[in-house]
Amino acid sequence: MPVRAIEKKPTLLKRVANFICYPFIKHRKQKTQLYTTEVTNALLYLINKQAYLNKQIFMHARLNTDMKENFKQFECIDYTRYSHEDIFGFVKLYLLKELGPPVKSSIIKRIIDSKYDKTHIPGIVKDIFTNSNLYTIRNLQIMFCLLIYTYKIFNYNSISGMFLVGAFIPLFFGEKEILRLKKKNPQKYFTLINRWNDIIKYLPKGSIH
Repeated sequence: MPVRAIEKKPTLLKRVANFICYPFIKHRKQKTQLYTTEVTNALLYLINKQAYLNKQIFMHARLNTDMKENFKQFECIDYTRYSHEDIFGFVKLYLLKELGPPVKSSIIKRIIDSKYDKTHIPGIVKDIFTNSNLYTIRNLQIMFCLLIYTYKIFNYNSISGMFLVGAFIPLFFGEKEILRLKKKNPQKYFTLINRWNDIIKYLPKGSIH
């Protein structure tokens, strides 16, 4: 006969702490859900409008403060009012900065490790997706779609594959983390770009439909 595990009742101090922190935890979860959904909306808008035909959105991403303040106030955005550069910058420099990078920094360490080889790629890919929730996975897939669409027409917009990977890496790993690595160890930064270029070939792209 199976033995049921009996959980200890939380202490009075723990119950009080949970009661006090509940509003803050609830607010944080709601904010995370809102920002994650907006990343989806913004990236799909760029894809649907074929923004990837213009390399300027990747080269000159900027944060439009009016756009940010409108979103903070109304919790929604009319993307038709803004340029594609503004929208890409909104995702890259604000939404993902608030959410934190979708790929954990521990993955960077594994990729740039001196013992890394291509046989590690399946394990890295598995960890990227098993350690993410469904909404984050959805956004990762859309990022890959945008990257792939842009790469497919690189002859038209004169963007090299390596430039694209470099432009998109902050989306996956975080602007702050990438800038820190680039400044501290440029050689490892370029190692990351080269190896990530190999890894993304193994990632499931999913569908945006």
